[in-house]
Amino acid sequence: MNCMETPYLPCIDWYRAWVRAALHGAPYPDAGEAPNRTAILGAWGEQTLTVPIEGGRRRLQQLPFWQLGVSEHGNWRHTHCHALTSAYGAYPYFPYFRDALEALYAVRHTSLASLGRLSHELFADCSGIDGILRWLAVHPDAVPTGRPLPTDLPGHICALDLLFRFGPESIFYLV
Repeated sequence: MNCMETPYLPCIDWYRAWVRAALHGAPYPDAGEAPNRTAILGAWGEQTLTVPIEGGRRRLQQLPFWQLGVSEHGNWRHTHCHALTSAYGAYPYFPYFRDALEALYAVRHTSLASLGRLSHELFADCSGIDGILRWLAVHPDAVPTGRPLPTDLPGHICALDLLFRFGPESIFYLV
């Protein structure tokens, strides 16, 4: 699957467009206007997590996505991992995927493109979405009926919310 311009921890709407592209040949979504940001929901409400870019945020408009470097400013990896654990630690599937999440933040990332690709691989591996999409490509008549998102979960929220809530059933909210 094409993940060249995968934003950092893509949102539910991005994954819906990505699944639509995989199943129906629609164009793959790009990284968007803020590929270094994601929104999560916690007990305190919505929080935006931002990955610092080398050279500052002006570089987002100056350089192509694949050339954007990640800065280690502000200990962001620890902060993001802690925020995700605080927001989703009580969700039913979080314990199953905690190690994979912590592994994402254990290494220093040099480019935003590689961080986006790795965050997509985290979601894809944990949800099994790639295998399901390959199976659906061979069995196009078996595409499941999509489920509406829970009313407390807007589409711009990080797709990890779905994964930690519903585990392998996440795909039903994306088709």
